[in-house]
Amino acid sequence: SFRLNIVIMTRLHNFLIFAFSIISFTIFGQTTINFSAGNNGQTVSTCSGFLIDSGGQGGNGYGNNENTVLTICPDNAEDIVNIHFTSFNLSNQSDSGNPQVPNVDYMDIYDGNTVDGTHMGTYSGTQLFNVVIQPTELNPTGCITLRFRSNSVGTGSFGASVTCSTPCVNPIASAEIVGAPVYDSIAICVGD
Repeated sequence: SFRLNIVIMTRLHNFLIFAFSIISFTIFGQTTINFSAGNNGQTVSTCSGFLIDSGGQGGNGYGNNENTVLTICPDNAEDIVNIHFTSFNLSNQSDSGNPQVPNVDYMDIYDGNTVDGTHMGTYSGTQLFNVVIQPTELNPTGCITLRFRSNSVGTGSFGASVTCSTPCVNPIASAEIVGAPVYDSIAICVGD
């Protein structure tokens, strides 16, 4: 009887977690962005999303020999995307046969809406775990482009939340001197 109660409580607990997850995704309208060959070259515009490797939610992670480019943009033109990698564990197994020139799985990040944007870095292993990627102020699109490539051996997984924010506008200083004896005759010192 005691063991039966534990089984029932465990199943009830699992059901409640599942139901809450479904309700949360439905209420908050989160977009699932699958980083798979079927989405290669696509642009996704969202401010409430979840980026996941080609293995999908609860899957075994990505596969071998993947080469996919995906651009993520904000839904609002004045915003920028924030990509927070909550999971990032790429295989460090090399298939090059040459330890001097390893060929491991990696992700390239570009500041813009194409791979022609400024290259922000190449990341492998766990380098992006718990890192937030944002466009720079020089990026007028607010988009980030990601290129993921896996080699022929070993697999891993990654996932990230996608949100947006409105960047701060840098102030522009401006002044005009009126009524001074000589045009531009006021000195302002640092610290005043």
